[in-house]
Amino acid sequence: MGSEPASTPETITARIALTIAGNRLEAEITVPTAPTRLTELVPLFHSLSDAVIGSVVKTVEASGRTISCRAGCAACCRQLVPITEPEARRVRDLVEDLPEPRRSAIKARFEAARQRLDEAGLLDVLRNLDRLSAEQRRSLGLEYFALKLACPFLEAESCSIHPERPGVCREFLVTSPAEHCASLTDDALVGVKMPAPIWPITALMNKVSPDPEVFNWVPLVLAPEWADTHDDESAPRPAPEWVQEFFRRLSGASIPAPAPGLMGSAGRAE
Repeated sequence: MGSEPASTPETITARIALTIAGNRLEAEITVPTAPTRLTELVPLFHSLSDAVIGSVVKTVEASGRTISCRAGCAACCRQLVPITEPEARRVRDLVEDLPEPRRSAIKARFEAARQRLDEAGLLDVLRNLDRLSAEQRRSLGLEYFALKLACPFLEAESCSIHPERPGVCREFLVTSPAEHCASLTDDALVGVKMPAPIWPITALMNKVSPDPEVFNWVPLVLAPEWADTHDDESAPRPAPEWVQEFFRRLSGASIPAPAPGLMGSAGRAE
């Protein structure tokens, strides 16, 4: 009698060990073995980002500096926030899953933001980022910040989706006094340098441009609209393959820096 072939497990667990900013980072991750779209792995990449950030914060504090970011300090929530395409789809789904009347209230804030951007002449620009020159991209973030347009998820000067916030929001930290965050060109604004930024890696994994210095991103303020008009046409891959690519890029790939004016590029980094 022949034996039945062994079935493929539904998940696989692996232990990882990294040295980040001089600190040893160890974690255990479990991912599905079935073909998976990158959007479904966003929570995993966010958790890895949190681990990296925690390591960096330890180094910063050991040097005698203190992270200034606190609830109620929300100048960064008025920056042009670049998020990855998978994150944009998760933001759309997050909004749709909210109970009423909160869902309608958040959607109204996104609509009000679009109207404000339209009045300022920036809406079409943000909808067509691929048409911008390098110089136009550099000035866009500063123009956006000048509007002082609050993120639709900002409530009482705090993030109302803090556990679900995008990667760039997690990774943008400063050690300078909060008052300097009111100006992106303030020389006294000191950001924390991330030795291994996670969100650009996720964007690169989903990129279509052959240019290694270009990766796709979506303005957070337009995320639900963008997700509704852009079907996810990416090919599913076994999750372990996505994870392997992620760590390959984390350990060796060149990671482009965001254009000046975007969240994550303000001030000088130390």
